[in-house]
Amino acid sequence: MANMLRRALWAPFKAIGRRIVGSEWVGADKAGNQYLRQASKDDYGNPRERRWVEPPAELGRNYYDPNSMPPEWHQWLRHTRPEPPSAEDVLKAEASRQAIREKAAALEEARLGQRLRASAYGVESDSAAWSPQDVPMLGSAGHGQGSPAEPPPQQRPPDQGHDPDVQSWVPPKR
Repeated sequence: MANMLRRALWAPFKAIGRRIVGSEWVGADKAGNQYLRQASKDDYGNPRERRWVEPPAELGRNYYDPNSMPPEWHQWLRHTRPEPPSAEDVLKAEASRQAIREKAAALEEARLGQRLRASAYGVESDSAAWSPQDVPMLGSAGHGQGSPAEPPPQQRPPDQGHDPDVQSWVPPKR
């Protein structure tokens, strides 16, 4: 209990100390989040860099929206990215995410068109539009033999010195 009280009382002073002594401003994002770092040591005395984010000042210190942080900055904060992202990195990643959103919207629009055409022809659901027999099987040539996960028996590679039938396996005697 005393430890929790000490931490609660010490936290504001620790934050002020980080800003005054040895913290380095690393960058900012479009949302106004400020990213900082400070050289530190872990519990074993090994060098460890402390990284943190401060929300925009006009929103107040207690307000923090994790959804406003770009993934590149999140990676840097969690030490999965060694160096902070450059402006080009963030812009390139945002352009990539925007292209994915546009492709997803186009696919969704095409899918909606398929659903509308299917409903015009009286097909009730997507699952009624196909059956498992329509899916070609490996090595089946349309005859329904084999499965998509493994080749037909005549095309299987020879065994590698083990018996695939687990139930018939008996440990060797010594």
